Amino acid sequence: MITISGSTDVGAYVYCGVTKNPTVGRRMLNATDGTKTGNTTTATPTTTAAKAATPAEPVNLQSKATSLKYDIRRFETKTGKLDFSFKYTGLKAGYQYAWLCEATSLSPSSPAFRTAMVEGKTSTDKPPVPVGADSALWSSLFAAVLMIAAVFFY
Repeated sequence: MITISGSTDVGAYVYCGVTKNPTVGRRMLNATDGTKTGNTTTATPTTTAAKAATPAEPVNLQSKATSLKYDIRRFETKTGKLDFSFKYTGLKAGYQYAWLCEATSLSPSSPAFRTAMVEGKTSTDKPPVPVGADSALWSSLFAAVLMIAAVFFY
């Protein structure tokens, strides 16, 4: 489960989205000198011809293209209740999810005002390690031995 929460300072529509295609969560810190911590490999600088950067398509959480990539939800904040919270459940355990949020003025089709997009990444907890069944097997075997002994001495 991922929870995204916050508040606005005026009434607004708050849109938040969590990616539908997560990546496998890895928590590896990168050192500032180009080496990866916990690993023996180092990054070697290479020179390649620089390609002209294509301008990124502006992300709009109300567009159909964005809704294909993100699970987008909307919440309306009002005067007196400016806090918002989104709970995304049913997510894969141990994966990293990208998220986006923005607030707009109270017009669902063409808002006059829009905040800057806030984005980040978060990981869900790893799945729990299954408990071995060996302890249940031994306790059942011990109970069976006690039952046989009870029947024998009765």
